[in-house]
Amino acid sequence: MRVLAAFDKCKGSLSAHQMCSLASAALTEHKEIELETIPLTDGGDGFVEILTKSVGGEFLSTEVRDSVGKLIQVSIGICSLDDLPFSARSVLKIEAEQKIAVLEMACVVGLANLEESERNPWETSTWGVGELLGFVSELGVDLIVLGIGGSSTNDAGLGAMSALGLQMKDRQDQIIENPKPRDWSRVKTIESLNIRKLPKLVIACDVENTLLGCSGATYGFALQKGLPASELEEMEKSMETMVELLKLEFEEVVSHKEQKGSGAAGGLAFGLGLCYDIQMISGFSLLSNWFDIPAKMKCTDLVLTGEGKFDDTSLLGKAPFQILKMASDRGIETKLIAGKVEESTAKRCRELYPLCSFESFSRMDLSLEENFARAEEFFEEKIKQLFN
Repeated sequence: MRVLAAFDKCKGSLSAHQMCSLASAALTEHKEIELETIPLTDGGDGFVEILTKSVGGEFLSTEVRDSVGKLIQVSIGICSLDDLPFSARSVLKIEAEQKIAVLEMACVVGLANLEESERNPWETSTWGVGELLGFVSELGVDLIVLGIGGSSTNDAGLGAMSALGLQMKDRQDQIIENPKPRDWSRVKTIESLNIRKLPKLVIACDVENTLLGCSGATYGFALQKGLPASELEEMEKSMETMVELLKLEFEEVVSHKEQKGSGAAGGLAFGLGLCYDIQMISGFSLLSNWFDIPAKMKCTDLVLTGEGKFDDTSLLGKAPFQILKMASDRGIETKLIAGKVEESTAKRCRELYPLCSFESFSRMDLSLEENFARAEEFFEEKIKQLFN
């Protein structure tokens, strides 16, 4: 029996690599099973490690500032296009024998990196993402693949652009260093003469929200980044005012703010798109082509997938649901195993995809803290139980 195990992380307890390793360990005794594992990533945590390791790339590190200005070490993946499947080369649209840098926004300005008391999108900045892009631009790579997701910022990418040479000046004609949304009211002029060059930039993102509006960067995501509900309108108006100011320097602001994905990660793609010709790509589409998942499914009898919590938000394009759907469309039985499965979501899926079954591995009689602490044990037990 050929089994494909493709797991995403259980946030706060198990990484995608750990989930795959535990599934492999649990099935060791079953000699009749031929197992292949694929750790999943949506562009957030684990993006660099998962993509780079899968093609035997190398890792570099550098020091940048996180979203509140602290110096941190971050990893960069360097891969050769020749090591990627043809499907990945095709979707990235670059020539053979070229080098790719894989970057991850979450490791620089990730929400999970901040204490609760530090979470405030008025005071966080993507400056460190700009520092990272600038560093990589000196490495001689031909393409940068940037995974965005899990960010703590809502600065329309202007912090990153400032680190790359954008100048935001106050009424005294002084440059505002590392500008944050709290500083926007002081900005009188914006200049882009000193923007540094970057290699071709591909942004992996599964969010289609535009920059402004009821489902934009602020109303769609700022609450989970620490903004009080009472300040949503104020932050939205601040971003609207900034967009109007940007129009004086950039002709295509209006079209950029309406593009799908311009509101993802606090508007990072919007900001970068002001000066760079960026290519937006679905995070799952990139992952699927990078691992050539459709080809692997052609010789698969059973698919295992899962994540920390499977609920209605999973149906909005998260990788485990995409795997489930891809397998079902090919007539392959699928078992989705998550820390917690919402029964109403599972019921909807079973009606649409009858070849799927759903299992929770957390213990309802235990606290969340104990379930997190014993996640490895419970997950491995569940895999063994299903196959015994």
